[in-house]
Amino acid sequence: MSSSYRELPPPRHLAASVACLWVREVDDAGTHVVLPDGCIDIVASRAGVLTAGPDTGPVPATLTAGETIVGVRFRPGAAAPVLGWPASELRDQRIPLEELDGVKSFRAALELGAAKKDLTPFIEAVARRLRDAPPPDPVVQEAIAQLVGGARVSDLPATLFISERQLRRRFHASVGYGPKVFERVLRLQRMLALAPATPGSLARLAAEAGYADHAHMAAECARLTGQSPSALLDGRVPQAQEALAA
Repeated sequence: MSSSYRELPPPRHLAASVACLWVREVDDAGTHVVLPDGCIDIVASRAGVLTAGPDTGPVPATLTAGETIVGVRFRPGAAAPVLGWPASELRDQRIPLEELDGVKSFRAALELGAAKKDLTPFIEAVARRLRDAPPPDPVVQEAIAQLVGGARVSDLPATLFISERQLRRRFHASVGYGPKVFERVLRLQRMLALAPATPGSLARLAAEAGYADHAHMAAECARLTGQSPSALLDGRVPQAQEALAA
């Protein structure tokens, strides 16, 4: 498969909720494997406009030669208010936007952007939806920030003054799954980010990414990507960097 992929930073007024805008131009047909990253994307292609993720495992995507695919990637926890749906109902799904109530005008703008290979309608549509949408859950956003900073899930209830059960419920609604799964996805993304600078030493990579040991990294990698770390990383540094989107 041959395709070009590029990410563009969002305009400043969208940056709090949007991780990036992206474009994939496909030269030859093939299959691209999407890895979990904790995010929900809105994707427009020849097949229409759909939501993608949040994923808990690898998702093969069939690409058609000559097509251009454009997308908006929301930061973890930021898409659910925009879409008006609990993220848990979108988990591991690819759902046409037409099936989600209240986003028909949003869908039309995204389809226009895909047809014109222009991200401007995407930016304008997302900006309008963000103006009308409630803000992301502040407790979940703080929990995400702490986990990104290296906090342990077990410490969150005390630091956030919330019960473990309530935190899990709010995480499911905002992110799509619980904080423990999100922590695992973060660790995978950290491993992918560190891999290009840690060639040939999986044990060192496991330690720097926060795994207990190489066996722990291998087990988690198999669960989240369906591959061993060496198979995943072998010859896939560009794809690994691409998966970092958040």
